[in-house]
Amino acid sequence: MGRIATILFAHRLGSAFEPECKKWRLAADVFNDLAMVLDCLCPMFSKPWRFGVFCASSMLRALCGVAAGSAKASLSAHFAQKGNLGDVNAVSCTPYIV
Repeated sequence: MGRIATILFAHRLGSAFEPECKKWRLAADVFNDLAMVLDCLCPMFSKPWRFGVFCASSMLRALCGVAAGSAKASLSAHFAQKGNLGDVNAVSCTPYIV
């Protein structure tokens, strides 16, 4: 279900991510939070409903991944200068060394 949601979400809203990347980054956080809440509440549901809850959680995580990844790519492209997009992405992926 997560893979299908990823493909459909990216196909349907692929062009809307770049102009409103902050909105979609917030939406990604909300999707992830809702998925965690569903995972925590899953034991409260009876067995027939658990599969649906897990599918919904998987779909929300997939939506989070698409929205967060596209927002990050859009912001990285915005801060890149003179073709140094690879450098911007490499620095943002480097762990902090204390």
